[in-house]
Amino acid sequence: MKRFHSKLMLALSALALVVVFACTGESKAKEKPHYTVKETPNTAPLANIDGKSVTEEELMGEGEERMEYGEALRKVYDARMGRVGHVLLERVYGEAAKKAGTSLDEYVETKVLKGDDKISDADFNKFVKEKQIPKEQIAQLKDRIYAYMKMQKKQEQMQSLIVKLSKEHKVELYFGKPSVKMNIEIGTSPTFGKKDSKVKIVEFSDFQCPFCSRAAKTVQELKKKYGNKIEFAFKQYPLPMHPNAKPASEAALCVNEQGSEKFWKYHDKLFA
Repeated sequence: MKRFHSKLMLALSALALVVVFACTGESKAKEKPHYTVKETPNTAPLANIDGKSVTEEELMGEGEERMEYGEALRKVYDARMGRVGHVLLERVYGEAAKKAGTSLDEYVETKVLKGDDKISDADFNKFVKEKQIPKEQIAQLKDRIYAYMKMQKKQEQMQSLIVKLSKEHKVELYFGKPSVKMNIEIGTSPTFGKKDSKVKIVEFSDFQCPFCSRAAKTVQELKKKYGNKIEFAFKQYPLPMHPNAKPASEAALCVNEQGSEKFWKYHDKLFA
């Protein structure tokens, strides 16, 4: 998997110049490996100080420390999941790869996945349209886009293979996906809906981010559907790569001082 992984990283690096990719990632629902999870709860002790247990929950801390700790846990989880998939491939195809005199990566790529990484013109055009790549940049980035799409296709094929193997073999995990709950202070942030609602949705957003714009439409649909049954709040999160994001957020704060109703109208116009 190392060679496969390095190819993917090279392709991703090559596409780093395509700025439009920064906020246009699509979240696709893909089937996940069928592993049995037997996780340890956050209440289990991880350390002991003077006879008193220290749990994962206590180690997380609060505020920014908690966010950083949670991000570290997610990275460890992703690394573990990747390694479980690799070991599964090794257990299933390792011996066959040795007999064939090839590495595990090469065996899986050529004998199992069959090296089918062709990208059709239709798929290429669809990708360019979805990512909103400017027409004047397509010719210059064509080779890089094809390289990225091929690596993405191989990655998806590898994931499908791991899903298939996870159904055929019993795999138990003794770790779970980290769940880091945050206490978010609404403060003077713009709100909409029922103040004492048990359900609160907090939108962290950037007014110049295309992906945030699509997410904002979902928030609008929820507002229409549930109205005052739940509370919505907005938190400014301007990203440094968007030059107009910070001025827009500052303007939004000024509008909010005139009332939440005016803020939400301004919010909807910016995301329209």
